[in-house]
Amino acid sequence: LGGMVAVAADLPYAAIPRPSLAVEPLEGPFDDRFDRLWQRVMPRYGAVGLRDAETLNWRYRAHPDTGYRTLFVADAGEIRGYLVLCTYRHGARLRARVVDILAEPEDHRVTLDLMAAGVRLARGAGADRVGCFVTGAPLEAAVQRLGFRPRLKKSKEPQPLLFRGL
Repeated sequence: LGGMVAVAADLPYAAIPRPSLAVEPLEGPFDDRFDRLWQRVMPRYGAVGLRDAETLNWRYRAHPDTGYRTLFVADAGEIRGYLVLCTYRHGARLRARVVDILAEPEDHRVTLDLMAAGVRLARGAGADRVGCFVTGAPLEAAVQRLGFRPRLKKSKEPQPLLFRGL
């Protein structure tokens, strides 16, 4: 019964738009293009965890237990943004979570297209729901445009964890 209720609750979600930018999968390791992105965006965020290529490779490529998938947008050989997604089992269901996304804070088109491509990737993998933590207004606006909704605490206050049914 719980599964049917979850499906019914997810029915009003909007269709996922096709990205207008070229969103590509990263097949190899994170490289110096990601270092340059990191150097460009790091000063624009008040507090942000280290995201140079070495750290990204350690966190997402050398991880033995989780199959992370990375999508990115590039322009003239430079990375404009990336998204990292993983899938996991939640009982009998396959779920997905966006575990990392980075772009220029004001580059809303890149953020929106990466999130749309990530949702499409999760759906293609067979996930029935995708979640992400949001920590800023631009990302929150992008994910809400794609139909993500906050999960409420027992106190009915919203959490920074948003979900979208697929």
